[in-house]
Amino acid sequence: MLAPKGYHSADHPGKAPFKGALASSGVLSLSGLGDALLYPILPVFGPSMGFTDLGIGLLLSINRWVRIPGNTYIAHGLNYTGIKNMALIASVLAVLTTFSYGMELGFLQFLLARILWGLSYSGLKTASLAYVLQVKKHKGRIFGISHGIKSTGGIIAMGTGPFIMESMGMAHGFFLLAGLSTLGTLLALGLPKLPLEYQRVHLKMSFVPSPFNLVVFGCSMAMDGILVVNLAHLLEAGTDSPQRLVGVMGLYLLIRHTLVAALPMIVGWLGRTRSIPQLFNSCLLVGILMWGALAGGHTRPSLIVIFACQAIIWAYTPYMAHHEHKKSPLPTIAQVGSWSDLGRALGALTGLWLWQLLGKEVLCAILMCTMLLLYLNYIHHERRNRAPL
Repeated sequence: MLAPKGYHSADHPGKAPFKGALASSGVLSLSGLGDALLYPILPVFGPSMGFTDLGIGLLLSINRWVRIPGNTYIAHGLNYTGIKNMALIASVLAVLTTFSYGMELGFLQFLLARILWGLSYSGLKTASLAYVLQVKKHKGRIFGISHGIKSTGGIIAMGTGPFIMESMGMAHGFFLLAGLSTLGTLLALGLPKLPLEYQRVHLKMSFVPSPFNLVVFGCSMAMDGILVVNLAHLLEAGTDSPQRLVGVMGLYLLIRHTLVAALPMIVGWLGRTRSIPQLFNSCLLVGILMWGALAGGHTRPSLIVIFACQAIIWAYTPYMAHHEHKKSPLPTIAQVGSWSDLGRALGALTGLWLWQLLGKEVLCAILMCTMLLLYLNYIHHERRNRAPL
């Protein structure tokens, strides 16, 4: 039913690759419910739990730090576990970590849970992309549809999470989300087993500072790291209680997750493969320029535009990277994932501190100028080395 027009199952024996791409995306969506809800919860209630601003930043970013080398080892590990087993193991680990968020954990125990979730997410994402890459035709469309499915978990978390936490409390709320995440494990049990050609993935392959990797790093740091951890500061005007602030943040994160789910799916369904690079580059530029609007005080409309641009960037970053290295899909997955996670981790770790040190206007202006320079360098390199689609 979700197959794009022109898709034929003859691309691979049976419908296994297409089924695996969609089902594994659903596994990732359900497994990430607890992680998605932590981002509005921890910045508001973390201090009352005894966590400092730097400690909160570390908790929100350590899952990404561990994925920087973890993406490479997970990608190489697919050679031994197979795609299905990797997704199944990671989904079980995701349920356990979500359950642990509801326990009265000290900082070190919470940190360990976040590390385990980081490895789980890396396994789920790598397995899902591995299924997508085995679909032979209309790969760009499959990327968009798959990414849209992955993002529906965030919609569920942001749409129901604040009400669950208010009515049930933090502990029981995360226990309930862990229960919902077990549906992802059941879905993983039904994933198809597909043969995977052996590909050696070296850690050094993941840290090539190409112009594309650098612009992905810069935008991930700003849009996926600094912006998210400072959302409470951006939206606190007009809120008179922590509970109301969590509700407002939940609403904006719901909008963000809705755009992340809907826009790539629409682009994947209606778009042409040849238009994806132009759309990707345009969203990069618009998203970068919106940081100037944030610096000028146009907070809420700027956030919506950034979220929309971010949705396309998120979905098609692996596609753009894979387009340049079609003969080595697993190293490509590891490389783009590591640069994205490095930016997100650094942004989440330092975002609150940089906000306090520089203030909103100066920080947003510096980020816009830095990202713009990286973007211009990337576009210059792309035009000189453009490969035919």
